[in-house]
Amino acid sequence: STAARMNWQGNGDRSGCRCNWSWGRNRFRSFDCLGSGCGGRSLRCRCCLGCFRGGCLQCLGIILSSLANHHDGLENWHIIPFLAKNLQNSACGSCRNLHCRLVCLNLAYGGVCEPYILATENDTLNGTCMLFGKLLTGRAQIFADVRTYWSPEAVMQAAGYELEGKAKESQGFIHLINSGAACLDACGASKDENGNGVIKPFWEMTEEDQKACLDATTWNPADMGYFRGGGFSSRFLTKCEMPVTMMRLNIVKGLGPVMQIAEGYTVDLPDEVSDKLWKRTDYTWPCTWFAPRLTGKGAFKSAYDVMNNWGANHGAISYGHIGADIITLCSILRIPVCMHNVDEDKIFRPTAWNAFGMDKEGQDYRACAAYGPLYSKTR
Repeated sequence: STAARMNWQGNGDRSGCRCNWSWGRNRFRSFDCLGSGCGGRSLRCRCCLGCFRGGCLQCLGIILSSLANHHDGLENWHIIPFLAKNLQNSACGSCRNLHCRLVCLNLAYGGVCEPYILATENDTLNGTCMLFGKLLTGRAQIFADVRTYWSPEAVMQAAGYELEGKAKESQGFIHLINSGAACLDACGASKDENGNGVIKPFWEMTEEDQKACLDATTWNPADMGYFRGGGFSSRFLTKCEMPVTMMRLNIVKGLGPVMQIAEGYTVDLPDEVSDKLWKRTDYTWPCTWFAPRLTGKGAFKSAYDVMNNWGANHGAISYGHIGADIITLCSILRIPVCMHNVDEDKIFRPTAWNAFGMDKEGQDYRACAAYGPLYSKTR
């Protein structure tokens, strides 16, 4: 394959390559939490991870070649969406996990850079939500499964822990976890001026923030039950309480796109509690506990109701409570919002919406249908 034919010469420099080998070697940690060894592949990946973010396709080829054992499809290794769509659970294993996470974070070997948007599992709808969040905030985004609802009773039974704070207010919490494109920034190791964990806009990221996020992340041998070809998974735990907004764009037959929004907070559980609950899914994947803000009615009566009304098993999570901005953006694009917990006094839609009835959600649907999509045709 193309990647296999590349001439990799250990720790030496290569003609035309801008790779800073010491950057990757010093910053990317391996951690074997399943008991299987990484072998020599770890060194190649750690040396090249940053360089392909800086534009060196040769280093990307080395990474994929190392992880994929020269997968037959690597003639197309330079087409990242192809990899994300076609190489999951193939001989390439979880190499898509590596490139998904690395293009979504705020840094590369040359320093701070603008995060790219890449959704895994061919989920273009979640990718669209990630793009909305990135364009509105300038911050890296989280792609996650809306995987498990943990009630207070279930947490007590499984871990002997009584919920408190935001998790108690939400009557439980939701486990956000996926082997795909969660930005490393979601660990919460970047701090603001008050010492609070944040996901910063890329232009505010410091060298200390970069180091903290990388130090909080390990790169583990992939779980062979999911990735038969092996590979690596990034692993971190969101260790702070942060305001976040979870979004989901769904396509409904006969209706078109509709948006769901849930503002809430990440939850910082004691380590021993997180470990017990984390191991119920996959201990090698990034882990975020999410407590949606409740309104006491409809889909926001409890964290369970939020998950029960969610339209898919994926969600896009952005730092901050940006639900009002998403609602305004959706009105511009003529996408009705079917579920949200944003206070009414924060919502802004065009005044023309008032001609379509007095109930806000119903008028949103009617106005979007009447005006039609802003971009209805593409060439």
